[in-house]
This record gives sequence, structure tokens and C-alpha cells, in this order.
Amino acid sequence: MSWCDKLAATAAMGVKFDTQMIGSGVLLDRFTPLLNSWLDGEKVPFNIEQFNENPFGLSFITDDGFLYGVDASRAHVSFRHRMRARSISGGHPTMEMLSQPLPYTELLEGVSDKLLDFTLLVPNIAERNLLRVGVIAKATVDRDDFPPGIERFYEYIGRPWRGEVDGATFSITGNIQTTSRFKDRCIHKFVQPDDGEELCTLEFDWQRILVGGMHIGKKALEEIFERCRIDALGYFEELAEGSRFDEEFICEPA
Repeated sequence: MSWCDKLAATAAMGVKFDTQMIGSGVLLDRFTPLLNSWLDGEKVPFNIEQFNENPFGLSFITDDGFLYGVDASRAHVSFRHRMRARSISGGHPTMEMLSQPLPYTELLEGVSDKLLDFTLLVPNIAERNLLRVGVIAKATVDRDDFPPGIERFYEYIGRPWRGEVDGATFSITGNIQTTSRFKDRCIHKFVQPDDGEELCTLEFDWQRILVGGMHIGKKALEEIFERCRIDALGYFEELAEGSRFDEEFICEPA
């Protein structure tokens, strides 16, 4: 089982492509068939979240927790838990969960499939180049539940204060590998609230930047999405297990 599964992390994936300014009205027309396919009789199981705010962007979220977004140069799909108040006869309202909790690895595969279909609907997508693919894992956890690698890192950064750190908020963008075809990097975000009763937030945004870009087609996207999922999960596991934060390993000469 993946550490992301154990921590009940939520998943997101996104792509960056050549910029074209397309009005939000045109975007809405383009994605209307997709929205219509989700209708359940008279029930509308989604909400438009962004339309008038950004003249060149559009976003909508489904009742089961999938947020879709697109603008002049990006498309993304992410999962977030959704709840609503439900009235009870003769009693107080209760909260009803609309989204279905799933392991991260299952969520990531679903997000990837939805992003594939969504991206192929973007206007003029065949004329653009794919520049970047991102995979995100985000978890809210108690300090006592940190994976070994994350705990080791927190201990490391707390040394100047002998571990007496009440709270921390920081972001580190680290390069992972560079080849002739792509560069991998990851943005690591950590938030430990000052209030000891609040949970910590861990977010890892793994990215593959394509040198020169690549043509966008269904088969090409399927292949690179699968490869990116595998490589991102491998990196997340490496972070959680802790070898990247082993001082003996870090201090070894290159």
C-alpha cells in the first residue's frame, strides 16, 4: 500500500500547453456536451465555480468531488471531498458526504482518466504543444502520523531550535532529474499550525517539464500520463520512506 493511501491523500493532475486566449463563453460552449452527459433527469450534479471572474477561464465541480478547470494555458482535474447539510424531520440537520472516499492511488487513476478526456475537449488543442504535466498529492495529518521521511525532515529543520518548533510554513522547489527530453522537479509544501490541536498539511506537486514540448493526441497523452503517475508515485514513496533525507546519503560526494 502506498504511503499516500495510508495518509488518505487527495489527488490532482494538470497540464500546461501553448497559450491561446479563448473567451470563457466559448469554453463553456465547448464543454456543454460533457456537462449534459452528467445530467440525471432533472438533477444537475455539478456547479459552475468560475465563469464571470476570469474572462479566459472556466471551472466547475461535480457533486462527487471532481473539480475541473481550464484557462488560456492550463487544464487540471482535482478531487476534494464534498459535503452538504441534510434536514432531519424533528431534529437538527446532519452533514452528508457527497463524495466517495477512495485510496489515493485509485483517485489518481480516476483523475488522470478525467483529465485526458477534459484536455482533448480544449479548443484548438491539436494545434498546441504539451509543455508540462503535474501530479499532486495533498494530505492533512497529525504530527504523530508523519511518514518516517517527513518526520526526519522536520527534525532536521528544527535543529537550530533544538526541536522546539511550535509551527512552520515553507515551500521548497527541488529539481529531481534532468534528461535531454525532460526535467522533473517537485514543489514541497509544509504547514504546521501554531495551534497544536490543528492538523498539519503536506502537499507535493511533482512536475515533468518537456523540453521543446510534444504533440497533443489521445495516445500520446495516455502514455505520458501513465508514465508520470508511476514516476510521481515513486518519488512520493521515496519522500515518505526517508532515504532522501538521510544525512549520510546527502553528504556523500557526487
